[in-house]
Amino acid sequence: MKSKCFLLLLGMAGLLLGSEVKPPALVFEVKEKKSAVTLTLGQELKIMLPTSDADHVWQIVAHDRRFLTETSKITAMPGDATAGATVSFKTIRGGHTRLGFAYVNPKDSEEVVPTDTRAIAVTISYQ
Repeated sequence: MKSKCFLLLLGMAGLLLGSEVKPPALVFEVKEKKSAVTLTLGQELKIMLPTSDADHVWQIVAHDRRFLTETSKITAMPGDATAGATVSFKTIRGGHTRLGFAYVNPKDSEEVVPTDTRAIAVTISYQ
């Protein structure tokens, strides 16, 4: 009887230890031109970008798909032109990478010149 209880408890402990614990999503508001963030493998990163003009949109200009997968497209937040924009990524590999964003007017007919940029250095740890 004692050995059956021990085996049952051992099996339950194995299930708990073997189950993958999903780290909580990190919401990162990008206030500076250059910033850094540290994540763990399998963690979701939700980036909040500032906006100031209804005619401009944020575009991703640097993204290494070996480290981060885009889980949502850049979308404007509800409200007026200053409500901001958001985009989400999920970490899929440990290491160092960077994300780059440019705030542009897509209606520009000639060379598109960003009015704002953001660069994020991303470190992804295995633990």
